[in-house]
Amino acid sequence: MKKVLKVVFFTLLALSGSSLFAGSIDYLSNQSAEYVRIFNRNGALQGADIAHYNPAATAFMTQGFHVQASNQFLLKNYEIKSDLPTVEVADGSFESTEPTLLLPNIYAVYNGGKWAAFASFGVTAGGGSVVYDDGTPEYNAGLYQAGMAAYAETGNIAYASALTSNKVEGSSMYLAGTLGGAYAINDMFSVSLAAKYVNSTKSTTVEATYEGGPLDGKQKMEYEDTASGFGGILGVDVRVNSQLNIGLRIESEIALEYERDVKKDFSSTLEDGAKMDRDLPAVIGLGAEYKINDKFMVRPTFQGYMIGWANESKEDGYSEDYDDLGWEAGIGFEYSVMPGFMVASLGYLYSDLGGNEDTYSDGEYALDAHSIGTGFKLTPAPNVDVTLGVSGTFYTEGESDAIGFDETFNKRVINIALGAEYRI
Repeated sequence: MKKVLKVVFFTLLALSGSSLFAGSIDYLSNQSAEYVRIFNRNGALQGADIAHYNPAATAFMTQGFHVQASNQFLLKNYEIKSDLPTVEVADGSFESTEPTLLLPNIYAVYNGGKWAAFASFGVTAGGGSVVYDDGTPEYNAGLYQAGMAAYAETGNIAYASALTSNKVEGSSMYLAGTLGGAYAINDMFSVSLAAKYVNSTKSTTVEATYEGGPLDGKQKMEYEDTASGFGGILGVDVRVNSQLNIGLRIESEIALEYERDVKKDFSSTLEDGAKMDRDLPAVIGLGAEYKINDKFMVRPTFQGYMIGWANESKEDGYSEDYDDLGWEAGIGFEYSVMPGFMVASLGYLYSDLGGNEDTYSDGEYALDAHSIGTGFKLTPAPNVDVTLGVSGTFYTEGESDAIGFDETFNKRVINIALGAEYRI
């Protein structure tokens, strides 16, 4: 029986990926409340969060110390529909509505004139959890087969364990710290260099209930994958004139080798200490800021994820069917409603994350998406900004029959972000 279980769970876990929460091929592009309200910060000149989006421009910030902190509240609805009438527990609609209530970021910048030093801490990828109270089609189908495995081998009904319920929980958190500096070569050009450290933890819990046979009762699988790594970030900023600014950011690939800690495993198939590569892809961020007049500003942006480079290892955690490039492009508008006190903004972003019908699974479905963000920034005192951003991300439906039955994938995410910046 263990031999059959091993085949079933190896196939199931391989198809379900290493995490039940993914977006932007792991990366999160929403790294501040300022971003959420406009979706386009790669060419920005002010705000301490440019230490992430346009680090070279920190050399052009006003002199002194800037600190910015924000948190995001995400209301998420993930839905998987399957067509597998022969296995009732794996047929129908399966949802996770688990919110993410804590997604913080903090930035600190000191500008000394022609140079700047900056640091940041936050959640660079993952950053949430999912809870499927009724399981998912792929997990449930595999667990069902596991319960029927001994019966199929022996023909003895006494060895049949019927799966009656299942619950699947997963979480993914990539904490990151960055330290770097920028230098203004002249009034037009500045450059930056930074180091980035990432510590990633992913956990999965499966709680299945069986009736009859050797698996009768509640059974549990629980494991955690951890990894850490370093990367580098290069930035260039060009102030073309008083109206136009262009920012470029290049982030290196970050090698991550995960090691598995198996806490519970009724199937006896998970290998404690097993290792798997899943590198964070290199990133290219390009953006511009154009001031049409004293009140109105436009910000176009592009961001590319070099998935193909991160997918070169045959033992990695990416499907070989991912596109080589995942990308996002958008445009944002900012209007000074009350100069010196209130600005309002509106932004749009389209995301093609590199996933397709050959990569979608219950554990990871990186769907294309349309996002709209809006909000405002208040300056109640000369050295204080308060930001509120609200966005909606609407994913295009995905379909797959990669494991032998039809599945449909959908996501919707509402993001409410609140932040503040203080300048000395």
